[in-house]
Amino acid sequence: MVEVECPLCSETIDLGNAEDGAYECPYCGDEFLWENEEDEIDFEEDFEEIVSKRYETINELKVSRLLENRGSRDELKYPLKVGNLKARWKFPGVMETIAIGITIAIIWPIVLIVAPIQFIISQYKQSKRKKEFEDGYLDPEYLRGSGLIIFSDFRAKLIAKSKIPAYEFEEGDLTKIVLHEEIYPGAFLKSNSTFELFLHLHDFHAMTLYGFNEKDAKDMVNKLISVYGIDLEYTSHYNNNPGGDGGSGGGG
Repeated sequence: MVEVECPLCSETIDLGNAEDGAYECPYCGDEFLWENEEDEIDFEEDFEEIVSKRYETINELKVSRLLENRGSRDELKYPLKVGNLKARWKFPGVMETIAIGITIAIIWPIVLIVAPIQFIISQYKQSKRKKEFEDGYLDPEYLRGSGLIIFSDFRAKLIAKSKIPAYEFEEGDLTKIVLHEEIYPGAFLKSNSTFELFLHLHDFHAMTLYGFNEKDAKDMVNKLISVYGIDLEYTSHYNNNPGGDGGSGGGG
């Protein structure tokens, strides 16, 4: 039961099981509109839902376009290289070089103190990850490489730096790949992107490929889904801060 106060005569009116609409006061004959406040839209939540659905639609579209290029693994030549033999370096432009130089000039005393500490911490983490790997734990922060070599029996080996194990896996081990894009704001309304490929072995993220551009990403995805016929997802994350940490976005 819903009871409201008439806006004209202030008498209490019983609307019963009220629905949104126009009502007439039985006391003064005034007509008024009544809406259930619980039905009001939470703009913030509604906006986030709209944005989330938009990203899901975009991601699904990108996945469908990538899947359109799926071919037959019998048409490929083995051993097959996927990715780069070594990570590419993206050299900064003139303005970026100047900005980096100014920044270094300002903060170099801090760098001299912080850099050695960060180096020690990174070496400790790497040593810990190596020990975990030797114990059978696959960490995508440790098993990071720039590509794969796929053999004729569809085994694959990680292409990585000399300190990282050239880990091998069998055809049935790879269950899904996730193409992840980190988007950074650039000059003149342009954006820059970096890409990583997350390899899921036995349904968990075990390895990461990095150091490639969008063209390479499409080629790598095309080869992997053609050889293995596995699930593909696309995720993205927009960084408001050009130097900020990356994260994951909506899945496709």
